[in-house]
Amino acid sequence: MKKISLLLLALLGSAVLLSSCHKDSDRIYFQVGDQNFVNDASSSNSFEIQAGKLAMTRGVSDSVKVFADSMINDNTKIAAKLSTVASQNGFMIPTTLQPVDQNNLNALNALTGVAFDKQYAAIMVTAHDGVLTLFNNAAAANGVGTPALRVFAGAQIPGLQTQLILSQRLVQAVSSESGQ
Repeated sequence: MKKISLLLLALLGSAVLLSSCHKDSDRIYFQVGDQNFVNDASSSNSFEIQAGKLAMTRGVSDSVKVFADSMINDNTKIAAKLSTVASQNGFMIPTTLQPVDQNNLNALNALTGVAFDKQYAAIMVTAHDGVLTLFNNAAAANGVGTPALRVFAGAQIPGLQTQLILSQRLVQAVSSESGQ
């Protein structure tokens, strides 16, 4: 009886040890690299702030200026939160825009008046659609590896959804204001 108990105990111990071992196939793969998320989110925020400042001076539509003011304020707050979370977790905030954001800013820099308003509104829809996808991916269970970044991303999603809706409405407002 003692031998059977000892054998069962040894088998049970072996089963527990084997089940706690992680196999290569058990690795968690994240959709978004942590630093990549920080880089993309920071670039998007910086772009929206800079584009908003341009809209305040180059745009002619009141709708564009109201939207731009909101983007400057909202994205300045998001950028400050991102900076805090990133620095607390050892990530660097880039000082340059990602190429897509720089190209969009360059395109806006070349325009004024109604042409600026239309292009700004169109770019804002595309930018918000992309950033919402980025934040949704980062906030997923296998989004980014750092829990604080995942929580940050998830907390921004409702505001980003609102910004996307507002940017879509801006396109309609600019079209009706310009008569097209």
